[in-house]
Amino acid sequence: MRAGKRSRRWIWPLTDNCGLTLVEVLAAVAILSIAIIPLLGLINSSVAKSYTVERRLGAQNLAIQEIESLLQQYADEEKIICPNGPVEKVDNQTLNGVAYTIRVRLEPVAQTQGGKGKSGASDLVKATVTVSWEDGGQTKQVVYTTLLTGVNSQ
Repeated sequence: MRAGKRSRRWIWPLTDNCGLTLVEVLAAVAILSIAIIPLLGLINSSVAKSYTVERRLGAQNLAIQEIESLLQQYADEEKIICPNGPVEKVDNQTLNGVAYTIRVRLEPVAQTQGGKGKSGASDLVKATVTVSWEDGGQTKQVVYTTLLTGVNSQ
């Protein structure tokens, strides 16, 4: 060796050692776990939200089916009768493992004749469909309301 030059072996002593130390591996695992833990919480929250949305969509579908059934009864000229006031029907149905309670309320709508405030016979019926279910210890519900016209409400 010449006097002024050093051997590369002494300048870069770790070039032959390509492995990682245990401390480096543990530090990398700790950093990754700190980054991944919040992501796991987001995934859990997303799954819970998707179950809630699935139940709500099921309730909406049941309510729409019930309203379509009422409209079909009217189209088939099966007159819906509301004698002396409102009529209620309650039904229970299970869809995708969720128990739903379906409440249908039919009530005649009072109309005025000639705009003079006199109550006349109504051919309008207000149909309200309420579908409720349990979700996470809370009772949730979906409500749909429509008017049926030309309906016999004697």
